[in-house]
Amino acid sequence: MVERPEDYRQSSYSSYVKNRKESIVTTDLILGMVSDDGKAAGRAYREYVEKGVDEGSRNPFEDLYGGVILGGRSFIKQALGTLRRMRWMRRRSPAGENCGNVKSER
Repeated sequence: MVERPEDYRQSSYSSYVKNRKESIVTTDLILGMVSDDGKAAGRAYREYVEKGVDEGSRNPFEDLYGGVILGGRSFIKQALGTLRRMRWMRRRSPAGENCGNVKSER
């Protein structure tokens, strides 16, 4: 393990933050999403990565809602609404019929 992301030789990180050109790495798309100014984009990208390093790695599954839904508040509400509608449709449907887009396994 390395102390700093730019010390990892097999990473493209240096291409993003030090403007080191490598034939296999294209940084324009990602850095363009960060800033229109190339130098500012590299600095902002470095700050973003270093913030993540400082905070340490977190397991994203710690944030699962109900043990099964991963996402923001609005996504969770939408997913729960969909699940409720599917459950309601199954209750209303005679046994053996398809519910919505769910195909029968028979």
